[in-house]
Amino acid sequence: MTNKAIGAGGTPLPVRGEGAWSRTLVALAAVAIAASCNATPLPMPPSARVDTTRMSLVSTQSSTVTLRGAPGALEPGDFDLRVTGPLGITERRVRPDGSFVATLSGTLADELFLERIEDDRDRFLVAVRRAAAGGEAVEPVPMPADRDGDESPDAIDCAPDDASQGGRRCEPATCSPLPEACNGLDDDCDGLVDDDGACTCAAPLERCADACVDTGTDPDHCGGCDMPCASGETCDARACVPAGATCSTDADCAAGEACVGGFCAAI
Repeated sequence: MTNKAIGAGGTPLPVRGEGAWSRTLVALAAVAIAASCNATPLPMPPSARVDTTRMSLVSTQSSTVTLRGAPGALEPGDFDLRVTGPLGITERRVRPDGSFVATLSGTLADELFLERIEDDRDRFLVAVRRAAAGGEAVEPVPMPADRDGDESPDAIDCAPDDASQGGRRCEPATCSPLPEACNGLDDDCDGLVDDDGACTCAAPLERCADACVDTGTDPDHCGGCDMPCASGETCDARACVPAGATCSTDADCAAGEACVGGFCAAI
């Protein structure tokens, strides 16, 4: 221990160099504390990279549409996706390769809004519609209306004038009862979704997500729900087979064929 000189009144006199040494120790301690507190922040969930050229839109039934994403449509994949249209809504899992199949109530004229579902909020990805050129191609909807500027378009924003929501889910204050429909919503305000037989499908149709589909001919649900055929194939007798000519209606096909999922198939 260093012997310190004692001044008048018993006050220790500073030792030469002691002040500089103390300041050095304090500085080193501050650096150590700062280093220990420089924790790496938790990573934010990445937003998906969207490639609408890898998406297609078809109507396999009179009241439903199917939006299909080929591999690479949404990357990185492996997340829950919500697709919302004016007549229906569905939630599907995006596969690790970025592909997905989403079937919901609607028509080919509808605009569809895609959101990535996260723990506390939903992240808007893109809105798409049938391309002006027709066929199965889609195109992005440029700058959907967003009055409060919270990056959640008005069409899917439950509080379109409240920017503080910012993608958070919120429930409407009141519910106006409507006849229950098969659309993923609680239309009749009884706390249940798609109840009262709203999604009962007449044979040979089967329920896939929020729509009744024919798994014998639907190329997105060939042989069962969420069993899509590969590009260039169509579904015939619950099996994927090489597709015939492309079509928009039955009139585009030869005698004995019908337009199924955008391709001519034997009937």
